Amino acid sequence: LDLFRRLGLQILELEHRARMLGRLEFATASTGLQAKLAPIEAAKADLDEAIDNIRKFEAFVRSISKFLGLVDKVIDFLA
Repeated sequence: LDLFRRLGLQILELEHRARMLGRLEFATASTGLQAKLAPIEAAKADLDEAIDNIRKFEAFVRSISKFLGLVDKVIDFLA
């Protein structure tokens, strides 16, 4: 029975070390991942700015359309 207990403890120690190695590997990979994410975050900021510019352009086009619609009404009135 004592042999089985010692064997069980050794298995628990082995599992503990395997978990610790997994955590260390994850931490190392996470650090490397952070370095890879920085350019993506910068590109995301550029993308957000481009999308904002598209929205501004859409507002510009709507303003022109509204303006031309009003001009058309004046032309129709004068015609």
